[in-house]
Amino acid sequence: LWDLRPCFVVLFDPDIAVIRQLEVYKAERGDAPLRVFHLRYDDSAETDQFAEGLARERRSLESLIGDKAHIVLPELQDPAQKLLGTGAPQPLLPAGMLGVAADNAITRRGGARGMGGRGQAPRRIVVDVREFMSNLPAVLHQQGLELVPVTLEVGDYVLSPEMCVERKAIPDLRQSLSSGRLYTQAEAMTKHYRLPILLIEFDRDRAFALQSAAEMGDDIRADALGSKVALLALHFPRLRIIWSRSLHATAAIFRDLKTNQDEPDPLAAASIGVPVGPDGAPAGAMGAVVNQSAEDVLRRLPGVTEGNYRQLMASVDCIADLATLTKEELENIMDGKAAAKRLYEWLHAPVPALTA
Repeated sequence: LWDLRPCFVVLFDPDIAVIRQLEVYKAERGDAPLRVFHLRYDDSAETDQFAEGLARERRSLESLIGDKAHIVLPELQDPAQKLLGTGAPQPLLPAGMLGVAADNAITRRGGARGMGGRGQAPRRIVVDVREFMSNLPAVLHQQGLELVPVTLEVGDYVLSPEMCVERKAIPDLRQSLSSGRLYTQAEAMTKHYRLPILLIEFDRDRAFALQSAAEMGDDIRADALGSKVALLALHFPRLRIIWSRSLHATAAIFRDLKTNQDEPDPLAAASIGVPVGPDGAPAGAMGAVVNQSAEDVLRRLPGVTEGNYRQLMASVDCIADLATLTKEELENIMDGKAAAKRLYEWLHAPVPALTA
């Protein structure tokens, strides 16, 4: 349109997208004349399809207006002060500026140059090495944060000596709540840190909600995701739950949480949750060099849990040695007959031969 700059447009096929483009073209040209001729047959399938498209567009706009009426506006308060229960909420930005400020904050800072330009040292975050399979560490590095990769037994990110974060996406949150793994992780965080945080990170391309409106009935169900999160908050009153809209929103939350906080010690963070022997040194194989890939495979085997995988690592040199152990030896190592039985049966299960 801008190349041809027409004054007359003839539409042979009804298309709402083309009509909206013509409206924007006319609005940007100001007083320049533009006449549009729309050719169509009365009582035809194309006319009905065009009318249905207009109705669908109107319903979408009405739904957006309804969602905007119930949207929750954030308070511009330091998240660290809110977690500590101090500080008063500050006034909101002028109307219409919230979205612009959120969208342009990263570009105005120039990515990682935003923090380095003030002459301050990069803020440090201790990151579990398994988190590097996600995209968040790359975003944190882009924001100018110093990442220290270590193997963490408690939490995924350590922001300060008193603050630990367990990050969960919605699919991982459902699985962890169903298996009970999140309960164990929350218990460990509340035991070792004064400010344990559960960060629930949503997908930018999906709705910002735990459950859709169709999944929420009139009755409260114990198996619902919202009910499980509520029970988790009741069991661990010190556990803070933070909602994040996207990866960049998580990076901004981490920067705000680190305000006025001491830098974490990587060695201290890595030693938290690791069992120690009588001499105070890490017990078993945890004090030696560990093959991280082999450890990940071991922790996914049937019967292997957070409480017994360290004993297995200390008893064998490699995963292949597990198959040489008897059922009684596995029971003594794993401190449980049920878990040892599951692992033993899986290791010795018959494998059908492949035929040509």
